[in-house]
Amino acid sequence: MKQVSHQTSRVLQLAILSGLPAVLVISIAARPLDLMLFGYEDSTYGLAHGPHMISLLTLSAMFQITMQTSGAVLMGMGRMRPLIVHVIIGLAIKLIGSFLLAQWLGIYGITISTGLCFIVMSWLNTRTIRKEVDFTILGRRSVGIALTVIVIAAVGLSVEWLTNANIHPFAWYRMNAVINSVIVCAVAGVLYPVMLMATRVVTKEDVQNFPAPLQKLIRKAGRLMGRA
Repeated sequence: MKQVSHQTSRVLQLAILSGLPAVLVISIAARPLDLMLFGYEDSTYGLAHGPHMISLLTLSAMFQITMQTSGAVLMGMGRMRPLIVHVIIGLAIKLIGSFLLAQWLGIYGITISTGLCFIVMSWLNTRTIRKEVDFTILGRRSVGIALTVIVIAAVGLSVEWLTNANIHPFAWYRMNAVINSVIVCAVAGVLYPVMLMATRVVTKEDVQNFPAPLQKLIRKAGRLMGRA
């Protein structure tokens, strides 16, 4: 059970640290990504709210990551019954929340209810796991993670605003959106491992368990900062 406790902490940490950069990049670059993938919509509502919907759905995916990972831990522990109960509760929250919130918030209400579903299921899963083993998801790393998110959001949104206002080299707007998307995603993506190293959120042991592309980025960031 000591090994289960260690592995549970490790897998939840890696799930969050590996999923967070994708969530940040897509949320920050939602406007150029929306234009690049879907173009200008016929409706004013879609044009005005499309990027916001992409950002909101992507942010809720962070809780979906923890929900699925904690659910996998429960499955590995053979605790299928509580997991099924949690799924039923989550679906109920999703359906009831969509019905109630959509009347006042429209499509945003449906999106918020989806996020609530993921949050509640994540909490239920981790609570059940904690009854069996003691584990820590982020602990003292939470401060570094919060600082990383704040810095990347501030820098990334600033770069997104600047590219949207000033970089239009092509006559076709979707090609401009491609250029803007690449710039914003590159800045946010490269800044993420740099901030993880600067705030000392990740250790060498963490890096060895990350996906290969993320390992390369973090190692390059470490070399740039003079850290092994």
